[in-house]
Amino acid sequence: MKKLITNARLLLGLLSACVLLLNGREVAAQPPTWQLATIIGQGVPSVDRMATDAVGNLYLAGTFTGTARFGSLVLSTAANSGDVYIAKWNPGSNQFLWAKALTSAGYTTVTNVVVEGNNVYVAGSFDAPVLNCG
Repeated sequence: MKKLITNARLLLGLLSACVLLLNGREVAAQPPTWQLATIIGQGVPSVDRMATDAVGNLYLAGTFTGTARFGSLVLSTAANSGDVYIAKWNPGSNQFLWAKALTSAGYTTVTNVVVEGNNVYVAGSFDAPVLNCG
């Protein structure tokens, strides 16, 4: 029991020291600048999967209907069906570097995205005879 009380007092002392060290110090950070992907028209976009590469670029993959805008890049669906997008975001430049649509006459989904070196691999499904990658 004495050991438990001693350990509790030691922990309380360490916590008090941390509070004293941090007390009175002002911590501030600049708010981030965000560039959002927007959808024009009907449908709700989703970010279903994300991956990063070795230098910190972010790859987003999800579904959309209608027209999707990633910064200045615009993608459109085929026949207003649910289609997949893949977009590369560079945090250093704060912008999308590219965006691609995987479209079909039916509904398309994404289940995974993996980046290996300069290659981006996408897994998913589509319920039409042809998948257009563009």
